[in-house]
Amino acid sequence: VTGVQTCALPICLRTQTGQNDILSQGIKRFKLYENTIRNIFVKTNSDPDWLAVPFLESSFNPLAISKVGATGTWQIMEYIGKRLMPVNKYVDARKNPILATYAGLKILRQNRIITKNKDISVVAYNSGLRNYFKIRNKLKKKVISTEEFLKTSKKKTNYFDFASENFLMEYFAMIEYLKKSNIHFEKKKSRNVSSRIDIY
Repeated sequence: VTGVQTCALPICLRTQTGQNDILSQGIKRFKLYENTIRNIFVKTNSDPDWLAVPFLESSFNPLAISKVGATGTWQIMEYIGKRLMPVNKYVDARKNPILATYAGLKILRQNRIITKNKDISVVAYNSGLRNYFKIRNKLKKKVISTEEFLKTSKKKTNYFDFASENFLMEYFAMIEYLKKSNIHFEKKKSRNVSSRIDIY
């Protein structure tokens, strides 16, 4: 896989070759769990666009492990995983796509509640909330916009690097890819209200 970055002010577009085959394999893996995961999204009243996250993070690979130890389809760090599911020397539920989906959606929901911003909550899934709190304190605001967040984040730190900067645009691109591949969920409210699970 090779990366190419093309810049023409004011837009900088980064593309990668060789990704289509990887994503095609990801869709095949996802198909094994599609109905169950679709029901989880409905019952937890989750944003259907969030399905793009595990494809962006791992191409929906349950065995994926990043260089920093993020594991599974949703690439959940160990210290976070231990708070949400069984993760110990005997079992690692992060490698279970179903349990990991519940955990991933909970992380995204919590991020959205904290940041009060749909876009920043997605970026924070990849890079964590530390950069968000740092920027909010710097701007002395309780709520910051996506533009303020990205502009202030331009100065790279240990918590916000090149991948983090491009994560939101790649997320939007993945949503469109999944739509064209007929893998996108439409948001539907659960018919049985009592069975709906709101993740907080």
